[in-house]
Amino acid sequence: MDSVQITLNAENKNVIDVLKSLLLQMRGVSDVRFSSDDDFDITSTPAYQEAMEDIAHGRIYRAANAKEMFAKARTAIEEMRDQSEGNGNSGMTLDEINTEIRATHHARKH
Repeated sequence: MDSVQITLNAENKNVIDVLKSLLLQMRGVSDVRFSSDDDFDITSTPAYQEAMEDIAHGRIYRAANAKEMFAKARTAIEEMRDQSEGNGNSGMTLDEINTEIRATHHARKH
C-alpha cells in the first residue's frame, strides 16, 4: 500500500499534542511524526551530497546574476545543438537536448 506524507506548518507548538491525538484517531493513519526546523540537517540530503560532488569535480559555474546564468545556459544549449548538426543529425529539438542532459546527469550520478 502506498503511503502519503503530509507537511503541516504550525506556528503554535502548543497544538502539537492535540493534533497528534486527533490524527491518530483517523482511519488509515498509522504513524504521526513531528519535527522542528531545528531537526533538519541539509547536509544529509541527497541534493546536498550531489552538489558537493559537483563542486569537488569542478562542475559549477559562478554567475554575477540570473541574466548571466541564463545566457550561459542558452549558449550551452546552442553548442549542443551545433554539435548535433555537425554529427550529421538534423539538429536536436529542445526536448531531445533536455533528454540528453538528463541522461548525462543520471549517468554521472550512477
